[in-house]
Amino acid sequence: MTTSSSLASDPDQAKTKLDVFVSYSRKDKEFVWNLCEALKQHNRRVWVDWEDIPPGADWRESIGSGIIAADTCLFVLSPDSVVSKECLAELEYAIQHNKRLIPVVYRDVNDSTVHPVLAALNWVVFRDGNDWQLALQTLLNGLDTDLAYVHTHTRLLLRAQEWDQKARNDCFLLRGHDLEQVERWLAQETAKNPKPTPLQREYVIAGRLIETKRQKLMLGSVTAALILSTALGLVAFRQYQIAEAHRQEAVVREIEALGFSSEALFASGRKFQALIQVLRAGRQLQRATWAKAETRDSVVATLGQAVSQIQEANSLVGADDWVSGVSVSPDGQLVAAASFDKTVRLWQQNGQLLQTLRGHTDHVNGVSFSPDGQMLASASRDKTVKLWQRDGKLINTLRGHGAEVWATAFSPDGQMLASTSADGTVKLWQKDGKLINTLRGHQGIVYAVSFSPDRQTLTSASADSTVKLWQKNGRLINTLRGHQGIVHAVSFSPDGQTLASAGQDGTVKLWQRDGKLRASLSGHTDRVYDMRFSPDGQTLASAAADKTIRLWKLDGTPITILRGHDGEVQSLNFSADGQFLASSSRDSTVKLWKLDNPLLTVLAGHGDDINSVSFSPDGQTLVSASTDQTIRLWQRNGKLIRSFGSGHGWVISAGFSPDGRRIASGDEDNTVKLWNLDGTLSRSLGGHQSWINSIAFSRDGQRLASASEDGTVRLWRSDGTPLTVLRGHQGDVFDVNFSPDGQTLASAGLDSTVKLWRLDGTVLASLKGHEGIVYRASFSPDGKTVASAGADHTVKLWQPDGTLVNTLKGHSAEVYSARFSLDGKTLASAGQDNLIKLWRPADGSLVATLKGHSANVASLSFSPDGAILASASSDDRVLLWHWQEFELEKLLEHSCAWLHDYLQTNPNVSASDRQLCQ
Repeated sequence: MTTSSSLASDPDQAKTKLDVFVSYSRKDKEFVWNLCEALKQHNRRVWVDWEDIPPGADWRESIGSGIIAADTCLFVLSPDSVVSKECLAELEYAIQHNKRLIPVVYRDVNDSTVHPVLAALNWVVFRDGNDWQLALQTLLNGLDTDLAYVHTHTRLLLRAQEWDQKARNDCFLLRGHDLEQVERWLAQETAKNPKPTPLQREYVIAGRLIETKRQKLMLGSVTAALILSTALGLVAFRQYQIAEAHRQEAVVREIEALGFSSEALFASGRKFQALIQVLRAGRQLQRATWAKAETRDSVVATLGQAVSQIQEANSLVGADDWVSGVSVSPDGQLVAAASFDKTVRLWQQNGQLLQTLRGHTDHVNGVSFSPDGQMLASASRDKTVKLWQRDGKLINTLRGHGAEVWATAFSPDGQMLASTSADGTVKLWQKDGKLINTLRGHQGIVYAVSFSPDRQTLTSASADSTVKLWQKNGRLINTLRGHQGIVHAVSFSPDGQTLASAGQDGTVKLWQRDGKLRASLSGHTDRVYDMRFSPDGQTLASAAADKTIRLWKLDGTPITILRGHDGEVQSLNFSADGQFLASSSRDSTVKLWKLDNPLLTVLAGHGDDINSVSFSPDGQTLVSASTDQTIRLWQRNGKLIRSFGSGHGWVISAGFSPDGRRIASGDEDNTVKLWNLDGTLSRSLGGHQSWINSIAFSRDGQRLASASEDGTVRLWRSDGTPLTVLRGHQGDVFDVNFSPDGQTLASAGLDSTVKLWRLDGTVLASLKGHEGIVYRASFSPDGKTVASAGADHTVKLWQPDGTLVNTLKGHSAEVYSARFSLDGKTLASAGQDNLIKLWRPADGSLVATLKGHSANVASLSFSPDGAILASASSDDRVLLWHWQEFELEKLLEHSCAWLHDYLQTNPNVSASDRQLCQ
């Protein structure tokens, strides 16, 4: 394989790259032979193991190479292949490397026996006769979909694997134009499949880091040459212009490179590094007034993505080994960390290292602050507990355990200390060091202990797979069984009514105080080392060997995943005010995470696609409708008020009445439903013959309109009395909205038109111009403009008489929503490319691009005061954007505020980066 930097045209690579890898059962060999011959006749290069493995070659290595080299992996489904260990191994290898998969069926197979990844895809079904040719053409069309994108995925994977196999030698990295092309390809990944693999991202990031260094050297050389030529006066003004143009081009190329690098870092989960990288780009962009609008828009969008979604606030470094435990002082001013380098370190919250506490003679496993914050207790492998003053002075050493001490915990009143040990006991001490009691009963290492808020009960977690509850006098109350393997952590909720435990089985379990299991939270892919309740008891954080931290609601709903550590995450601790979370890791760092971002609020809780979102008239409440068959009401701060629904199918649309007292929903069961705010059903309106895509109230609240898959729009009185059926669309109607004066309706449909109607059902105008489905049509606040969103990737602006005013182009996929702000000065659009774009309707110029969703964005809603834009997505989340902050200067201010402590205190920050915000 060549080591040239070119990714596109290597002769050696052309011999290696394939169009199709085929996985099949030997019982289907005749069919597979015919299929492969047909593919070859259509100039497709096919890999099949009966002809492509050389004699003596390692079978699995050859199979793996065939999968990697193919653009598409074709799996022939049959009753034999779905249970074949070899076929499943090939499938898992393809999934691991994010290969494009196409399932092909010749012999019928039971759906329930098919791997879930294949079951979720569209199958190409082959039958004898004419259907065989039709199926072949369908397969060929699938192979040709996004062909250039998939080719690049395959070539990049081959190059990345070669680099990895060559000890990641820089000689194998991409550079120059080839690197820029791949970075642009990587930026498409949110909207296309197959997704890039972690190895591909690491490969591109490594190339960008080397290229950035080279460009900086080049920029320095160009600048030096410019200064020299000017100073000596040896060149003509034209030569000066050429040199300046080269300098400006070099600056822009570096800005773009930093932006692409940030995108790659963000996609790989390294959001903190992504923010720093794009902050560098933003600072240069401020000075590069010559940069084109495309460059500026791209960098601002990337900067907005990074700063609005970041949660890592600082990284505290200095430990020479694993950081095994972390604790935050009650006043939030200090962070203490226990390390395997036999020390405890104390930092200020801003990351300034205050001192290192030395005295233990072996690994320090854990550390905890007393409730008044004046004392620390550390637990060590040297079989001791040490008590320290806040200023680092050693107070006492507690001896008594017969093996290493794993953890300590103070009682809520600070008068007692509990310690756990590999000797199988929990010991209770007075704070002056006097031993009070020894709790025996576990049959293995005791890893964790926690006091109840009322100080009357303790709970302990052990390698014997149990959690035990004790009275403080040492009497065993209960033994909780449910984990499979070691229980690493246990903790009481702030109200003392719930107990959480975490273990080797990768789960967090929630128990009632009487020992009844309430919930088991699964999501981590490896053992869970620690979990903590937030001070308000509404959130649970868990830390695991899979290098992630997960945040959960107490009903088990996932909130978010925090990524950033490069090693197993071993310990967690919330600050007392709940404003930040500290974590420690085997990567020798402590990270501080802020749980609230001033630019973005995430509403998580739905279990499936969210189809619509809408603000209440006073702007303090939102309603969301989901495929999970529920309607949810939320406070503006993101807190869930209630969840309700009929349970009769998807809820596709929901909105408030103008007085804010009722909610109307459009459902899959062909009905419009009217709800009270307490979630009780007021009335169900029948009449449509298919599901309801959209509902809308007139501004005066006297009428309600509904649009349906049955091709009609229906008008109702607000009490549910039917008024008029509007017929005219040739196919499904996806949206309906009233004009501000309530006298006109706009509807959008499958027939590529927007229709404007009188209330009596008369068509006033049919707006034609979109090439494909029109998903949304809405009036501007003054009623003088209609905005339509279409499958042709555009938003069109129309006068009510049907005159096309402007076509807004910028989305790369179907546009599902377009909504005006209440002052009419901004239009937001969103769709299948996962992006939200903000436009000035007056001139059609793009204001900003908001990146945050990981799937289709189906619905948008501006708050009445214009401060917040809500977006609903198939990623099961509603995002609330402070959208007016998404312009370069404001985003740079937010970025610098977020990174202030890190840039000022982290010893690993370069001199140039330390000046980024000065």
